Amino acid sequence: MSKAEVEQHPNFKKLERTIAAMSALAEERKINLLVILLPTKGEVYRWVLDQRKPEPTDAQWSGFAQAVLKVCERTGLRCLDGKPYLVEEARRLFSSSGELLWWRDDTHLNERGHDVVAEFIQREILEREIFRSLE
Repeated sequence: MSKAEVEQHPNFKKLERTIAAMSALAEERKINLLVILLPTKGEVYRWVLDQRKPEPTDAQWSGFAQAVLKVCERTGLRCLDGKPYLVEEARRLFSSSGELLWWRDDTHLNERGHDVVAEFIQREILEREIFRSLE
């Protein structure tokens, strides 16, 4: 689904209002809020579902991510898309060991998937915050 299609979805206005309310509440309470978007299993393993070789475009932001990132930008919220990192890690693990980040038979991250998300958070948030505080 493209960004424009996501923005035309009947529930998207509700999502925009929710994000705006989150931003206002975080600002009012002086909370440093960060939104992290996690892709679906189908987005990360698109190349497997399509029975083809992985392509660089597989890691590009989805229409949903593009739309939410734009809303977060408008409302002043920090937002990160985990898709590029998860796609990269999924390919690396699959090619080296056949290991997946999601359970084979359902849509939830498995133990290794949770580890990869934690690594993403550590790399993108915690380490960057430490470096910022040292500047």
